[in-house]
Amino acid sequence: MGTTLRVVLWRRIMLLMVVVIIMGVLPVHVPVTHAADTSSTVPFLQNGSFESGTGGLGNWTVVNSQVDLGVTSLGGCVTVDTTDYAGIFTRDPKFGSVPVHPFPVGGGVKPTHDHDPFTFSSMSVATVTSVTGGPTITAGANAVQLTLTGGSGTSGHVAHGPAIVSDVFKADAGMVVTLDWWSAAGGDDFAVIGYLLDTDVDGDGIPAENAADCAQYEVLDQTGTSVPVAWEFASVTIPATKESYRFIFVNGTFDKTGGRASGSKFWIDNISMGFPQTVSFDLTGVTANCFGGSCSVPFSVASKGSADSPLTVTYASNTPSVCEVTSAGMVTVKTSGTCTLVASQGGGEDSTGKLWSSAAQVTSSFTITAIAPTATSTNTPTNTPTNTPTNTATNTATSTPTNTFTPTNTFTPTRTFTPTRTFTSTPTNTFTPTNTFTPTNTFTP
Repeated sequence: MGTTLRVVLWRRIMLLMVVVIIMGVLPVHVPVTHAADTSSTVPFLQNGSFESGTGGLGNWTVVNSQVDLGVTSLGGCVTVDTTDYAGIFTRDPKFGSVPVHPFPVGGGVKPTHDHDPFTFSSMSVATVTSVTGGPTITAGANAVQLTLTGGSGTSGHVAHGPAIVSDVFKADAGMVVTLDWWSAAGGDDFAVIGYLLDTDVDGDGIPAENAADCAQYEVLDQTGTSVPVAWEFASVTIPATKESYRFIFVNGTFDKTGGRASGSKFWIDNISMGFPQTVSFDLTGVTANCFGGSCSVPFSVASKGSADSPLTVTYASNTPSVCEVTSAGMVTVKTSGTCTLVASQGGGEDSTGKLWSSAAQVTSSFTITAIAPTATSTNTPTNTPTNTPTNTATNTATSTPTNTFTPTNTFTPTRTFTPTRTFTSTPTNTFTPTNTFTPTNTFTP
């Protein structure tokens, strides 16, 4: 090996040693593995119908205390108060009216926030198998109920609590998350909110680093005295494919009357995620009758409902005292009146693996009449041909002349005629048709 080559190799070895020494001294940058890089580690939203885990609340965290919007942290992020306080006074009439002037009754001011001093007797979160005075549970056996009782605050206050927070879940951009909710006033109006929370806006895999790393997407924000009997439907579209989402729901109350006391209940069920779908359901043309305990036989309305997805539509009755229906759509009439049925599609995965969100429920009605049957007599003539054979004997006299020649040995020939009478009987068949009319009574209801 030449001298020049040895020098080159020696210099390269020395350079490599220097690099190794420097790397041992200086910090080495290790790339951060984002949660999105391992999608299998974070599931889609779990237990959206509150059927699994302890008390049916698996994958959900209960916050059994007052929630001060803009101050309290939920899901790792400080809440943002998105309540439309001015909108309380122009809300949809189906949730009950609000006195505009004077407000509240007995004095006070309109609410502008929920920071007023507030005390409560009790708050609770639990799954229930029925909604008090509300709709029938259609997704599984349970719904979750958030209860605030014995609240007291300033005149005209708005206050919130308790709350539930979902585990972190993944979702794809364009998917839709849907849910059913219902609420009822207690000591006064309800004030409920729900929102989708992104806990990692910058996507660096570190959740809730600061306020900018949290984003709320409102699903519902409503005050009211009452809710129509059917579930209210709410949905939100996933803005980006991520693994840092949570769902948060908060009960609350609004002192509409100005009497300071308040309280409410809030039910949630059937939270689902997937591609959007709708249900079509129309009972136009359906008829039934029920008179004196004699009602139409059970019949199916399954052909009246359909969904965008290939998943099965299910049915429930909003008027069980008038009519009942199986989940498959078989209707049993109980009495006359208006039968109101609800068609639902709760979402899920179809046979191809495609994930569908639940659809908004569709309600349709038909009238069950109470008409007594009437008997109608109908005379119908019946012509019946009858063949009657008749034998008639006819005697016919026939004259048969007989010529007899008698030879006589005389010169005078003699001709003698002997008549012979023969009687021949000839039978003749005569058919005489006879028309017979038979009256028949037919009763037509």
